[in-house]
Amino acid sequence: MRDYVIILLLFFTLFTNKNMAEGRVDSLTNLLVSVDDTSRVDIYYKLFWEYISRDLIEAERVAIKMLELAEKANYETGIGMSYDALLNLSLQQSDFEKAKKYIYLQKENQEQSGYEFAESAFNQSMGQIYYYQTDYDSAIFHFLEAAEFYKTNNYTDSHSRILLNLGSIYLSSTV
Repeated sequence: MRDYVIILLLFFTLFTNKNMAEGRVDSLTNLLVSVDDTSRVDIYYKLFWEYISRDLIEAERVAIKMLELAEKANYETGIGMSYDALLNLSLQQSDFEKAKKYIYLQKENQEQSGYEFAESAFNQSMGQIYYYQTDYDSAIFHFLEAAEFYKTNNYTDSHSRILLNLGSIYLSSTV
C-alpha cells in the first residue's frame, strides 16, 4: 500500500510540474507579441531556460532567435545573455569546443559592457568545461583564479560556489 501511494504521489508531482512548465512557456510566449525588442530578448532568455532541460532543439532555436534580435536591437546585455544561453546549450550537448567559443564571445561582450566580473566569470566557466572533460588540473587552475577574485572582493556566494566546484573535483578524482 505504501509503495502504491508513493508511486501515485510521484506521478502526480511529475504531471503537475510538466503542466506548470507548459503554462510558463505559454505565458511567456503570449508576452512576446506585446513588448519591444529588448524585452522580447529578455523573454526569450526565460523561455530558453524553460526548454533547456526538455527540448534542446527548441532551446537552440530560441537562443539563436534571441541572439539575432539582440544584435538587431544593438542590445549588448541581450547579446551577452544569448552567448550565455548558447554556452549552456553547448555544455548540455557536450560540445566543448563550441562552448569555449561562446565563453570567449561572452567575455569580450562583458568587457565591452564594463562588467567587473568578466574575468572571474570567464575562469569559472572555463573551470566547468575542464571539469566536464575531466581535465582536473586545468579546472582547478581556472576555479582558483575565479575564487581569488571573489575572495578579494568579498563575494561570499560566488566564492562558496567555486569551493563547491573544487570539492566536486576532489570527489571525482578520488573515486
